[in-house]
Amino acid sequence: MDTTEGVKLYHDIAVPTRKEVGIIDTHTHHNLRQIIENKPFPNIWRAEVLETRGEYKNCDHYIIQLAAKLPGFSQALARAPQILDYDKWKALCGVFTYLEGNHVHQWMHLDLRRMFGIEELLSTETADRVWKKANDHLNQKDMFPQAVLKKIGARIIFTTDYPIDDLPYHKMVKEIEGITFSPTFRPDSCCNIFDDKWKSNVEKICQFTDQEITLEGLVEALRIRHSYFAKRGAKASDHGLLEPYGLGVTKERPEYIFRQAYNKGKNIILDLLKRGNLFPI
Repeated sequence: MDTTEGVKLYHDIAVPTRKEVGIIDTHTHHNLRQIIENKPFPNIWRAEVLETRGEYKNCDHYIIQLAAKLPGFSQALARAPQILDYDKWKALCGVFTYLEGNHVHQWMHLDLRRMFGIEELLSTETADRVWKKANDHLNQKDMFPQAVLKKIGARIIFTTDYPIDDLPYHKMVKEIEGITFSPTFRPDSCCNIFDDKWKSNVEKICQFTDQEITLEGLVEALRIRHSYFAKRGAKASDHGLLEPYGLGVTKERPEYIFRQAYNKGKNIILDLLKRGNLFPI
């Protein structure tokens, strides 16, 4: 798109619409408990990148996955409990200059400028200054979770929830400061047979809903939990489909795949795929 047209669309359409309608966030990693309890963020690392505390656990995986492709930063480093948040932040800043031009680089710096008034670009040289200035600001009440959401004009937020989540905080509150919160049903963990935790996730949801561990039992378990979410105000489902297409198949084929994956693991499915013999003749 021509730069002139892009600027015009942003200022004449996007900005006025956002001001009038507010933000409708259909996919978020916000932790509803953290919003309800409204305690200050501990530091800029946990506010922007990764919060590992179980009660508030959330993650901007885009930042971590992208930065982990560069030497000097890794998934292991980001998630290691023995490494200080400050050292993780320093490591991230050390590779951040290489992300210039990527949307991750842009939105991090937009956050720093709009929310903290920080104009400097992240780098090894600026890491300490940004760390201190951001953390000092996070202790102020206008940077507590509810104040931040109100400041940016949030109107509706759909949280990302797994099928066996009991949604206790959605039961507790539907709206805060004019912001509506709804759960979102995300069944990926029970549907992706190539996920290392797929088998245990299937067992959990089937046991949770008193269903047999079969394909039919899994489908019924998901149906039960989907109904539960709907009664708690869910308006959407979130499916991570790498190849979203449908095929007309007999009932026996998906049952066969389920049994093979559950009893023998994902490697047998990969092997059958390589040999072109995924389904029985």
